[in-house]
Amino acid sequence: MMKKLYLFLLLSVLPVYGFLYADSNKQPQKIKQEVKAGENTEDVPYIAIAVDKSEVNVGDIVDLTITYKLPEGSSFNGAGSNGSKSDGFELEGLEGLTVVSKKAENGDIKLKVIIDKVQPFKIGPVTLTFKDKNDELNIIKSEEIDINVKSNLGDKPAEARLKPIEDIFPTYPVWLRILPYALIALGALAVIAGLLYWNKRRSRQKQILSEIKLPHVVAREELKKLVQLKLIEKGRYKDFYFRFSEILRIYIERLRSFPAAEMTSEEIIKKIRDERDRQLIPLLRDSDLVKFADMVPTTYKIEEDIKSALRYIKDTTPVETVVEHRSGVME
Repeated sequence: MMKKLYLFLLLSVLPVYGFLYADSNKQPQKIKQEVKAGENTEDVPYIAIAVDKSEVNVGDIVDLTITYKLPEGSSFNGAGSNGSKSDGFELEGLEGLTVVSKKAENGDIKLKVIIDKVQPFKIGPVTLTFKDKNDELNIIKSEEIDINVKSNLGDKPAEARLKPIEDIFPTYPVWLRILPYALIALGALAVIAGLLYWNKRRSRQKQILSEIKLPHVVAREELKKLVQLKLIEKGRYKDFYFRFSEILRIYIERLRSFPAAEMTSEEIIKKIRDERDRQLIPLLRDSDLVKFADMVPTTYKIEEDIKSALRYIKDTTPVETVVEHRSGVME
């Protein structure tokens, strides 16, 4: 019975002992040492901060340089002590600063910081935690830097006269200032473009109108060309009167606006309403006699027909000629 009791006690104690033994081997990582700036030796790690200006105005930017050194075998956030990943760790002590830019250069960390506070302005101390080669935590801490911030109001702020903020920094978009000038420029360009278009259009209209010949001008020119062909001298009477009749038909067609060129002489005569156009009737009938009845006119008769045609054209020419362009422009 006693043996069973001893065995039971032994089995009960062994698990507790094993748990305590295992837990005793799990020791938490402790900070081994805290080193301040200025202790720069071969074996001792260090960190230091420096600025390029000790006296600034509010709103200035200063260059802050952080220099550090870690022992061989040290690391932070997976980065080695050679500093190749200097952005791989977070520095403490810079939380209240407005940092414009940050970069690593030659093992140092260079920051651009805006001075956005009035005196006093302090930077630091800056601390960096790392693991040494024995996997133990270490902390290095820099000194604190004081920066003298001068007032923008001068040496006697109470006597300073403040300027309106718009004289320093515009309170409205820049494009609003140039908008009136842009509108004026656009307006000037539109006026110039309009004048150029109008001038080009007017020149084109003049060119078209100059190319359009009035009916009486065309008829006289065609009669002159017909006489210059000397068809009568060559005995080609029919050819002469075919062309002579065609010239007169086209003239009255353009003058009275009916298709005289496609009508017979009798159909044209029935269309005549103006008393002056009755001068055309004997000329059309004389032409038909030569064209279809093989009549041979005398030279005198031909000359009289040409004079009658010119007289008819002259009598029916308007005193004031109005040419209406197809676009509706009147000249």
